[in-house]
This record gives sequence, structure tokens and C-alpha cells, in this order.
Amino acid sequence: MTEMIEVANILHNATEKSFIIFDELGRGTSTYDGLALTQAILQYVAQVIKSKTLIATHYHELIGLEKQLDCVHNYSVSVYETDKEVVFMKKIVKGGASKSYGIDVAKIAGIPENVIAQAKYVLDHLEDGKGSMKSDSLIPLLQQPIIEKDPKYEKVKNMLQSYDLNNVTPLQALQLLAKIKDEM
Repeated sequence: MTEMIEVANILHNATEKSFIIFDELGRGTSTYDGLALTQAILQYVAQVIKSKTLIATHYHELIGLEKQLDCVHNYSVSVYETDKEVVFMKKIVKGGASKSYGIDVAKIAGIPENVIAQAKYVLDHLEDGKGSMKSDSLIPLLQQPIIEKDPKYEKVKNMLQSYDLNNVTPLQALQLLAKIKDEM
């Protein structure tokens, strides 16, 4: 509600001389609600208000607006992809993203691998049309359960917490590293 109140205020009060910055329009809504609202808001800003506007959005589906509205120009973060990883190059380039990188960002942020695997599984089902966005037809769970805490992780975490890393000698640091390696 807070974000929508702020957007409403902008839409009612902005002028052609305004400079608007939107970050993640549609956040807090369902996928289709958020996409629909974001597109409608952007069209309104472009066609009615006509102000300079920057928008950050995770709806890569909206890059097509550049073809429909002359005043819309897409920019995205440059990405280097391999089969195993995605690297965000910290460089802004002309053009929209070719796909969404939400799961990749979650992985980089440290979300547990089991959760990432389940998310990829669900995404594959949704993209193949086997799944639905309706709440009564969730994607079946993977056969492997999602385990909250990995016992090895917990043991290594406890080992690290027992050391004052600011007051260890280089030899002690190497010994700790050897213990962690043996545990893994």
C-alpha cells in the first residue's frame, strides 16, 4: 500500500518538468497484477505526464514498450553467462535484458542450494506450461526435501565463531583453514 500511495502521489502531481525515479514498480503484488500495473503506469507517464523518468523493474517483459513508445529507451546491466554461472559486469548498456536473472541473483546472494534447485524446477514447469500461477495448482515438490541447515555448514560456522579472526596469527589462520577443509 505504501508504494502505491507514493505512485499515486507522483501520478497526480508530476509535470513534464518533473524527474521521476521508480524502483521496482509492482513490488508486493502478484506477478500479473504487478506487470499490468507497471505497464499501465509507464504508459501514463510516457503519454500523459511526459516527464523524464528512470525505472528499475524486474519485469523484463516490458522491454517491448520501447517499440510501442518512442520516448522509452531500455538499458540493462551487462551480463556474462556461462553454463555454470552468471556474472553481472557492473556496466550499464543500451537494450533490455534478454531474460530474468532472479534465481541467479538469489544464488549469488547466498540462498541455500536446495532452495535454488527447487526454484529452478518450479520455473521450468511454469515456462513449459505444465504449471499455473493459480494458488490451487502449485508445482509438485522435488523428490529431495529442502533441508534448512546443513550439518557441515553449522559445524564450520561454529568453528569460525569460536575464533577471534582479528587476533589470530598467520599460522593459526592456516590451521583453522585446514580444519575447515577437513570438515568439508
